[in-house]
Amino acid sequence: MSHPSKPAGYNPLLLVFNCGSLLFILLLFLQFQEHGLLISSDLRDHRQVALNMITVEETGHGTIRSGYPFMANAFFEAVAKNPLPFTFAQSWAMGLLLALIATMLILNKVFRSPDILRIIPSIAITAILIHPVLLFCRFDLLVMLTLLLLWNAQERKMYRWSGALFVLAVFLKFLPIFLAPLLWFATPRASRIRTIEGGILSLIIITLLASATIGLPAFVQSTD
Repeated sequence: MSHPSKPAGYNPLLLVFNCGSLLFILLLFLQFQEHGLLISSDLRDHRQVALNMITVEETGHGTIRSGYPFMANAFFEAVAKNPLPFTFAQSWAMGLLLALIATMLILNKVFRSPDILRIIPSIAITAILIHPVLLFCRFDLLVMLTLLLLWNAQERKMYRWSGALFVLAVFLKFLPIFLAPLLWFATPRASRIRTIEGGILSLIIITLLASATIGLPAFVQSTD
């Protein structure tokens, strides 16, 4: 009797490793309680920034007291505005999980990337090596996920995606700006205009988002 053939690239050990890693991450996320393991001064700082952003948005005036770029501030605010009856810490865990799911969907549907099979174990191993608080209570994970997508876009010569993701990464954290020369020289001369087009489109979307929420003056202030 013939057995159905397994899909190309099928690896049962890798599947088990992914499932175990995902379970480990979910168990860590359950520690996002008010007195749980994954609570730090960083998370409290993010909550304070979010409350400040909400005050500026609702009153139309005030000063944004944040050292983070706009998209990081926007993520903090979205977490704080979660309509479900969760604490900020629990909503933070949900936000990270949704960002991870969105990244995996883009890797699979847009880039057709094998990285989708590596991302969960990589995050689990990183959490073990550097401590879960350092990985999950800071928003650097969002930057890393964005740069992973940028790498995949560049590798597949999808240069408008590269430009858009680069701008998004910079508005999450300023440090990726130092990758600009590398991105420029890694892009063929004839394709650089597409990278610029993607970056401009991303900048326009971010600016419109900012104008519709906290207002343009506050947005400019938040990027100082």
